[in-house]
Amino acid sequence: MDFDKGDIPEVAKALISQMLQNSKNVFVMEWKGSKVPRKGRISDKEIGWTQHGMITSTNSEHLGTYERLIEFGGANQDEHVMVIGTSYDTAKNPDGTDCRNMTANRAAILGAAGHRVEGPKPRP
Repeated sequence: MDFDKGDIPEVAKALISQMLQNSKNVFVMEWKGSKVPRKGRISDKEIGWTQHGMITSTNSEHLGTYERLIEFGGANQDEHVMVIGTSYDTAKNPDGTDCRNMTANRAAILGAAGHRVEGPKPRP
């Protein structure tokens, strides 16, 4: 997937659109290795665990939600991609590079998906 050239598969657009409707910020995290993005960070907090759509820090703090786009992909079956919804403003891939921030494209992505473009819905 080449997000820089707008090469976003329909399934990814749907997941990103859903996250954009319900989260302040949406990032795409990409890495090679374990299924859990160890050493990945949301804000300054290290990801410790991902399970059942929830992202938890190494200190057991809830960091956000996720949906997997690619699990065990690539020739070596070690490539992973997930869409993250969070209230935090930054996210880093496990290799230390910035995650792709899809929030800046909120209007274009939601508009293309036929959604009314608004800010995130407040959570109860």
